[in-house]
Amino acid sequence: MSKIDDALSEIKQYLSGNDHSDNPQIRQAAVLYSQACREINSKLAECRQLIDKGLLIDAKKLDQEMQPSLSERAERLILPQATFNRYQELCRLYGYVTAPDIDRPALEKLTQTPGGKEEILNELLLRWRKTARTGTTRDKMKLLRAIINNAPADDQIWRSNLASVERQWIKDLEKEADIAI
Repeated sequence: MSKIDDALSEIKQYLSGNDHSDNPQIRQAAVLYSQACREINSKLAECRQLIDKGLLIDAKKLDQEMQPSLSERAERLILPQATFNRYQELCRLYGYVTAPDIDRPALEKLTQTPGGKEEILNELLLRWRKTARTGTTRDKMKLLRAIINNAPADDQIWRSNLASVERQWIKDLEKEADIAI
């Protein structure tokens, strides 16, 4: 069992008991729990940014880099809302470090199964990774246009990639024209 599991167990036992007096063990457990929640929320924020950019594949990869996974760790840290509220109240009362609530919307985005446009976009992104290295300029343009059609409207990354590929395509056409003349 890890330190955070021990700390979480101590916190749960403390909250389920009748003695809610100031306790140095709980103070230390509160510090560990708070640090763990902040670290998990930081990683979840990274995942949320990737997902918002249409890079669910990269967010899932970040999720799986840890063992246990980021989403599993986050789930373990979530206390039932009433228990969490009572915990926060006692932390404020005794001046313990308070823990932020786990970013549940980011966790839900990370763990939900994609459907519709998201699934299509993820498949296109997988194809892009291969095509970007070995594909022709024409294949790259076609794929980038499909990605842009399925990506979030405010996503400028793919538009700038398409502009670069189109500039390369024009250079290629100019070279072909020079050779033909």
